[in-house]
Amino acid sequence: MAVLYQWAGVPAAGRFDSEPGLFAPAWEYARDGDAMPYLVRTESATAFIGRSPLNDLVQHSGRMYVRAPGTLDASVVIVAPLDSDGQTAYQIILGTNGLLTLNAAGNTWAAATYGQPLLGGDWYRIEWQATASTLDLNVYEGDSTTVADSLSATGTFGLVDNFRAGHGYTTGDPQWQMAGVVLTDTLEWIGPASVPTITPGVDRVAIIGDSLTAMSGLNGQPIYDALDAVGYPMGNVFFWGVGGKKLVDPDLTGRGTLQNLDDAQAVLGQVDHVVVALCTNDNPDTDQDILDAIAAIKSHRDNMTGAPRITWIGAVYENANATASVRLNGLLQSTITGDDDYVDAESLIHDGSDETGWWVGDGTHMTPTGYEKRAQLYADAVVGVAPDPDPEPEPPVSGGSDAPLQLFVRHGGADMPLSLYRKVSGVDVPVSPFIRLAGRAQTFSVTDLLAGDPFYVAHRCGGGNWPEFSQRGILGSIGAGYKALEMSVYQCGSGEFVLSHDWTTTRMTGQTFEIWNTPWSTLGALTSTAEYTSNPAQSRTPLLKLDEALAAAQGRVIFIDHKPTSGNENPNQNDLAAEQALLDYLDTIPGSTDRFVWKTFKAGWASADRAKARGYKTWGAYYGSEITIPPTHTDSFDILGLEWNDAPAYWSTAHGEDKPVIAHIVSTTSQRSQALDPSRAADGIMCTVPQTMGPLS
Repeated sequence: MAVLYQWAGVPAAGRFDSEPGLFAPAWEYARDGDAMPYLVRTESATAFIGRSPLNDLVQHSGRMYVRAPGTLDASVVIVAPLDSDGQTAYQIILGTNGLLTLNAAGNTWAAATYGQPLLGGDWYRIEWQATASTLDLNVYEGDSTTVADSLSATGTFGLVDNFRAGHGYTTGDPQWQMAGVVLTDTLEWIGPASVPTITPGVDRVAIIGDSLTAMSGLNGQPIYDALDAVGYPMGNVFFWGVGGKKLVDPDLTGRGTLQNLDDAQAVLGQVDHVVVALCTNDNPDTDQDILDAIAAIKSHRDNMTGAPRITWIGAVYENANATASVRLNGLLQSTITGDDDYVDAESLIHDGSDETGWWVGDGTHMTPTGYEKRAQLYADAVVGVAPDPDPEPEPPVSGGSDAPLQLFVRHGGADMPLSLYRKVSGVDVPVSPFIRLAGRAQTFSVTDLLAGDPFYVAHRCGGGNWPEFSQRGILGSIGAGYKALEMSVYQCGSGEFVLSHDWTTTRMTGQTFEIWNTPWSTLGALTSTAEYTSNPAQSRTPLLKLDEALAAAQGRVIFIDHKPTSGNENPNQNDLAAEQALLDYLDTIPGSTDRFVWKTFKAGWASADRAKARGYKTWGAYYGSEITIPPTHTDSFDILGLEWNDAPAYWSTAHGEDKPVIAHIVSTTSQRSQALDPSRAADGIMCTVPQTMGPLS
């Protein structure tokens, strides 16, 4: 059985389907206390809900619930499907006496019920089975399985291409309501609507979105399938997907997101988690209007029982990094605070996979195949990514290593991993999955790092997610499971080593000082911008000295880049003296030759040789043809590097040296996919966005 159309408005009993062209805005959603939802019409025009095209169904079954008062002022057509020529296939008519009449094609009388008037304000269930020549209909009292009335007819019934249920050929507000509408492609008695029960101890989730959540007529079915696949109890899900829906404005049904949140709380009793996939239809609005709408949703959430957390699904279009998605996602991310989080749909959809057959061609909407991919974003947002059922065993804890801590919560029969966060400078930062055992130092060696497949290094301490070389970035990278961090340093005017990529402070702080001749007393008062991160609205962070950064790094492997000599074949004496001072400092750190990797570029090969002479491992970052131009100086390095998109031939040359090769600088999952492709087969990833890419994701 395939469900072709379904409407009910409660979890799993049905999806609220109101795509443009499928839902008449003359209808409004209402509830009968704690019972099923229903539709009432608020205008005088004919109004139907339904679906088209259905490609001339040769057979189908239907179900709907109907409730009417003691009498009706006029007969009303409640089911009125059309064939592909737009002509009546058949009609089910509710008469003034509460009995049903069946018309065949051409509006000719075919049969009627005589025993059970659908009056008195009670809910009745109508079910029918239709072919081109037969139609059988049963009437039940509510969810009873006992047939209260029936009819059977033979004749000419059109092949249904446009299914319509609603209020036809009368004027004035209807005196009846309907609910629980279902259409299937088989001949069967569908039975009562199944309203699943709420499972205690499992989050109650509201999913609210637009046509990309309703999934263009699929009624959100791929999302339900994805949740079903991981055993999530569907009675704990409230679903609302309406075409054209904006962040807060009333949608085609007259319900805005704030009302949806109230409805979800009424249906579920309480809401623990809200997944919001909106903003695409807000694109024409100003930035401030969008921020105000987001703030209104968050404010309403704050006043709900338990103040549920919100996961925002980012915007994504057919064209990767479309101007609209960059703008909208930037606005969304700028508002993330507290327990709320953000799903980077842009990177997760455009992840390097073959997208043939995913998009319908309008730049925004997807095909059923594409929506299966999108549905996984919702499932992962609700339950988290399920743990690997057959993970690689963790290396045994030995002196100098910490024990990994993994926390899980049982959701609907599946173990879902938990992530830990702590507040740092007003921002929620992931906490490391490793716990310190009493009396043991927390360290990783270069050997531990290189055992990863692939292994990851946080470029500029996660400078794509947090301000470059910040404590926030160090802690965030560690929390994302990174065992290695890259740090660039200069010796400042008072002798301390300061973390910075640039030799001046202009780009990151907005104030211009040359680091080499500026004392730490001045530099220490400066703060770095978050302008270049995934969340530019986060607070600024202070510059760090190397000793402060190493303390925060908690024994991780450090790729250390002494900028004045790492790319310079002929450094001046001052720079050489600074390099020696840095190496002298590293030598004072216990186990430093096992923890530090000296990073240079090809031109810095002599600097690498000086570090190797002291026992340090070295990494040489090459670019394209540099790896083939003699002298290659590859013997100066224990680890090699190439850009993630360098030609495979250069990667083949690098692998020919029989040394690990790192792809740099990777900032999207698509770039990672290209780096890990067998044509390049990177051993390691130098990544700038640990929050969304790394050993734990």
